[in-house]
Amino acid sequence: MVIGPGVGRVSEQVLLSSFVLIWGVNFLFAEVALLEVVPVAFSAARFLAGAVTGLTILWFRSKVLSFRLDLSSREKYRLGIAILLGGVVAPWLGIVGLSITHAGRAAIWVATFPLISYLFGLRLKSEHVSSLTLMAIGTTGLGAVLLSLDAWNNGSGWGDILLFSSVVVSAAELHVLRPLVLKHPPVSIGMIRLIIGAALYGIVALPWLSNTDWDSLHVVTWIAILGGGMIATGLGQWIRARAIRFLGPTVLSIHYLAIPVVALIGGAVILKNPTSHIEWIACGIILSGVALLRKRVDR
Repeated sequence: MVIGPGVGRVSEQVLLSSFVLIWGVNFLFAEVALLEVVPVAFSAARFLAGAVTGLTILWFRSKVLSFRLDLSSREKYRLGIAILLGGVVAPWLGIVGLSITHAGRAAIWVATFPLISYLFGLRLKSEHVSSLTLMAIGTTGLGAVLLSLDAWNNGSGWGDILLFSSVVVSAAELHVLRPLVLKHPPVSIGMIRLIIGAALYGIVALPWLSNTDWDSLHVVTWIAILGGGMIATGLGQWIRARAIRFLGPTVLSIHYLAIPVVALIGGAVILKNPTSHIEWIACGIILSGVALLRKRVDR
């Protein structure tokens, strides 16, 4: 079956597109917050705040906090892998990578998400591609390579490696979750993944959390933690879980295109981040490649 980006629930498309703007701004707040908080402590605190939203959503859906789902042993294993990938590994890689680079550059790597998602889809035989799609993948890959070469020239190579690794892990998580949200309530799956993942991440980050002087943080940092956690992470996870089911991993990833534009422009204008010509060129190439994906998304 061939499904284009315009197919699926229109409400899901609109809701997801509007939330992408929030995710883009979230990069800017995170960069400012990292001036006061070590990356792992900030990321863990934000996910714990997101878990509060997750608990609230579960409560309002059923008036009882229930984590019981009729999952087979294989499905429980799949959910466990998704929790580990999306709840611990990906956020750790992403936030440490962001601390080494800057918000705009981090967001550019997010634009490679469709490329990675397609490759996972091919490997898992959940997607097939047309010649136009292959052209789009090649264009997106060219932009990623250009960005990588620029990274080693300006000394942010390790940060870019961590950011790209975070994208790969996140794309893998989407494809791991897809069979679960097709069979079970997507919101329940998404919130359980968020809550358990946040708890595990909090345990791993406990040394950093305990050594942080929370009383000395500025208002902007608290906005990044609570607002970014409860809205961008918590509510965003609910929107993301629904989108995986109704739109699919790759179409979902295409909506991430606005993130690098918002973060790169916002970072340059508001935060006065230094940007290179290569970053803008790479961003343009990546966005051009992914724009081709909007012509045809095959599943």
